[in-house]
Amino acid sequence: MKTEYCNNSLIGVSARQIDNYSDYDRISSDAFLMLFTEEDRKKMIKEKEEKILKQYGISKIPYGDSYRYYARVKGKKYRRTDLITLLEDLKGIQKHTINGIWDEYLQTRIDHREAETIKKDISTYNTYISESALADKDINEIRIADIKEFFVYCKKVNGHSFTRKYWNGIKRVVSGLIGYSMEKGWTEYNAALQAKFEPNEFKPPIHHDKKELFFTEKETGEIISECFRLASEDPLFYGLILLFAIGLRIGELNSLKWLDINWDSEEIHIQRESTGGGRTINNHTKTPAGDRFIPLNKTALKCLKAIKDHNRISGIPVEDNDFIFQYRKKGVIKSTTHRTFEYRLYHMQHDLGYTVIRSLHDVRRTYATNCYKHGIDLKTLSEWMGHTTTEQTKAYIKDGKVDEKLKRQIIEQIC
Repeated sequence: MKTEYCNNSLIGVSARQIDNYSDYDRISSDAFLMLFTEEDRKKMIKEKEEKILKQYGISKIPYGDSYRYYARVKGKKYRRTDLITLLEDLKGIQKHTINGIWDEYLQTRIDHREAETIKKDISTYNTYISESALADKDINEIRIADIKEFFVYCKKVNGHSFTRKYWNGIKRVVSGLIGYSMEKGWTEYNAALQAKFEPNEFKPPIHHDKKELFFTEKETGEIISECFRLASEDPLFYGLILLFAIGLRIGELNSLKWLDINWDSEEIHIQRESTGGGRTINNHTKTPAGDRFIPLNKTALKCLKAIKDHNRISGIPVEDNDFIFQYRKKGVIKSTTHRTFEYRLYHMQHDLGYTVIRSLHDVRRTYATNCYKHGIDLKTLSEWMGHTTTEQTKAYIKDGKVDEKLKRQIIEQIC
């Protein structure tokens, strides 16, 4: 095996594939010296060494004027005076860790999962897993006690809202990594699936009171402004604006087609709805009352025109029978799901620092409340909402006070 020297320091490689240098690029000594300053070279070498030490659980201990490198694998202790020699000795018996297999595992999921799911997994790994003790432990040695310790660590990192649902999201990633290791034959036991926790170990989920089931006028303005900003890069954010503008159910939004829009009369026909998280399109609405026409305001028209322009430029079809909300992933045109919009609204509220996180259906309540406050009568509003009775619509109105300025305008128009 050839070893490269740069500024009298060794550049290490992975013990798993040490013969072909596939884990770390070989660096030509001459090019290395010419392209970088001595300070930059030292920094790069240090960073690379630190990555190797962390990935393989190796300790670096001062020894006289130099260092010694230590590793313990399967109960046996290995000690060498240089890192390369130690990695060579570990070849073939190297332990597999969560940090060590993360990139490999992630690559297997990219082609089979939604982009939103991959982003969420990466965020979970970076926030909770990568810096934990569990991530550097031999996967074959992970037991329930280790998962319990990891659980405590996650609660400390989270700090406030560690619900069971939150933990299940983290556990899903860890369990997936261990499950992948089982497929590879690196372990026979998935402790993440076996560890159990009591209800009192979690923070109870937040139950909102009626005042918190809709967005305030200030919050609505913040979210719509943020959506317009983000839509320049991701036009699916226009879908969230439409929910605020015309109060659709998420299944109705997800199944809209271009033929539903009457540009002349500036209204939209709601005549179908998706179910099963958006994966099944039904050519009918939830109830007969759900088949309805809703007027489009200037904001809604602006969003729809922007989506059509984007789709046309992106090569996404915009014929009458095509769905409005589609996107391209790796050259393939895909339809949206309910989760597509749920994910965006959820993370936007986190980014804006909201302490109460509201749902897509709370946007619908916001629409009903705002319409009523601005003078839309209950019968008309019920028709726009697609409700069978006005009693259903009343339950959606969370602030029944009509705007005082509007009251004055109505009074002045009486006579």
